[in-house]
Amino acid sequence: MAANRYFVCISASLLLHGLALSAIAASRDSMNLSSSGAGNDPKSVSVQLVTVVDPPPKPAPKLIQEDKGTQPPKLQARHTEAIHKKPQPRPKERHPKKVEAVQKTASAHQADSKKANLVTSQPRRVREFELLHRQAPNYPKLAKQRDQQGLVLLEVELNKKGQQLGQKLLKSSGYALLDQSALRAVRHWKFAPFSGSNTPRLVEIPVRFVLES
Repeated sequence: MAANRYFVCISASLLLHGLALSAIAASRDSMNLSSSGAGNDPKSVSVQLVTVVDPPPKPAPKLIQEDKGTQPPKLQARHTEAIHKKPQPRPKERHPKKVEAVQKTASAHQADSKKANLVTSQPRRVREFELLHRQAPNYPKLAKQRDQQGLVLLEVELNKKGQQLGQKLLKSSGYALLDQSALRAVRHWKFAPFSGSNTPRLVEIPVRFVLES
């Protein structure tokens, strides 16, 4: 029984191998037929051989050696110009001490001239003078009704031409009405010019108010 099984297996395997070989042979025949049919095609294919020329080799880049000791001409020129450029001289400044001294001298001269003017322009008191026009003072009615009377002493400043520069009350009569009346009258008085320097003169003028009995 075992021998029969072995025989059957061998025969089955041989049969399978035969079938496989026949299938392989059939596939090869079909491939040959297809290749032979393609060779009988009337269309011809031309093949041209083209020679490819290799491009010339690129020249190797030259290595530029930089000289560290030298610089570009433009930069070197600027550098030398900056080195050899002389500093411009600064404008001369005025010495503050000299200016201050000049100002002090000028102010001192002005002060001296002012003092001299004050000395020369200081009025001088005189007792003798000449009247060209004299206006009598008005006796106020109210002062008469109140029986007010008295002496008013005035001081008048005159220039060389005899013109009045100002009036001043030196001594009051004790009544404002009489004092104001005397001042109003003296303002209209005219004095004769003085001889000599241009120094102003001071004159005293008494004005008396007396009620008649």
